[in-house]
Amino acid sequence: MKPRHADLLASLIVYDFDSDTLIAYLNHFMMFYIRTGDRLLGVNTKLDAELSELRACARCEWKGTIKDLTPLARFAHFINAPLHDPNVQMIAECS
Repeated sequence: MKPRHADLLASLIVYDFDSDTLIAYLNHFMMFYIRTGDRLLGVNTKLDAELSELRACARCEWKGTIKDLTPLARFAHFINAPLHDPNVQMIAECS
């Protein structure tokens, strides 16, 4: 089965349906997904597992940079460096 719900909903927008016809189509659409949704319930466990993996692998780059001074050195030219960097332009926000 290839879900085509986006195509169906887009086609409803194109045509000028009266409210009763539009509600009937939306009811059919919802009933189809209610009846066929049982096959998708097993997917939730897989999605939860994948999300847990992503959360376990996620890391805060700023926290890592502050703990390890090696990456912090890349930002040295921004921290009160005596050398002028032509790529950095200072803009005064307040006078």
